[in-house]
Amino acid sequence: MDALRTFESCLEGAVGARPLDVSACIAELSGGMDSSSIAVASTRLLGGLKQSAGIVLAGSARTDQSTRRRQIAREIGLRDASFDMSKHMPDLDLDPSAREPEHPLGEFYLEAFDAMWRYAATLGCHTILTGIGGDELFPRYQTDKTAGDWKGPARLIAAERVARSMLSRRAQVALDTEPLYCAPGSVVPHTGLMAHASRSPYMLRRGLWPVNPLCDPVLVGFCHRLPEEFRLDRQLLRQYLRTHLEHDLFPIGYKKETFDYVLPEVIGRHYDRLSAQLRECALADFGLVDMTAVRSVLKGVADTRDVTATAPLAIFLFLERFMRQVA
Repeated sequence: MDALRTFESCLEGAVGARPLDVSACIAELSGGMDSSSIAVASTRLLGGLKQSAGIVLAGSARTDQSTRRRQIAREIGLRDASFDMSKHMPDLDLDPSAREPEHPLGEFYLEAFDAMWRYAATLGCHTILTGIGGDELFPRYQTDKTAGDWKGPARLIAAERVARSMLSRRAQVALDTEPLYCAPGSVVPHTGLMAHASRSPYMLRRGLWPVNPLCDPVLVGFCHRLPEEFRLDRQLLRQYLRTHLEHDLFPIGYKKETFDYVLPEVIGRHYDRLSAQLRECALADFGLVDMTAVRSVLKGVADTRDVTATAPLAIFLFLERFMRQVA
């Protein structure tokens, strides 16, 4: 099998499966491998695609991210617009009026993405091509020869431990005894489906149709069945990008853009306000969380900017605000 040619066929088939008006399309370009692959496939397949936009993050990877985005846009002929994350930081205010009532697992970085989506709407765009689903496209399996060297799940296990510590005894018993996931398994990983659900409602409110080709079931099925050498370090995706870009912009170990440090920074800046607002807690009133543990996690993130503990804490904060909105 020619893996690269088959991957290219599946990817471009996913991009071209919809009746897109290319003059009204925009590619979301973060500068990472996933969004870059969609931008490349889209410009190859949809010759009239000319516009891209993306969020530029703070931190040590900012310069590298910006340089990659400029180079990719120049090589494939896109007019690119940047949105600075530092100017659109997430609002974690627990006041019910801080955001419109929404699902608690909505987009965490709504302020920055919404600025980009408003921009797309002003251009007359009604379709956004994204790289959602790329993180799940090349999984690691326990049967892989290199599985013993993989440390990927360690952070997830640590985050789950923090999350459990924040739960009340009643909630922990429910977690261990209630069937929380009864739906049959999906070809598309559930994290990809959750990403759809967290962002799509906001985009649709702006009149924008989200298209996420890396979640295409045919592409997902193909990539999940690949031998280890194609999945390891996302080798097949790297090969695709090397083939269609003038420069190798994604060597193994390249400095990646990441949202990891955004929410810890916001929590650290606004610790006093959040701590004061949590003198009362709707989730505690329902008997679902242990406030002593919650305050300890909050203080720890504010002091250390610990990324692992931030994930369950952020979900708690969004859920708490949601409960206050509906109470």
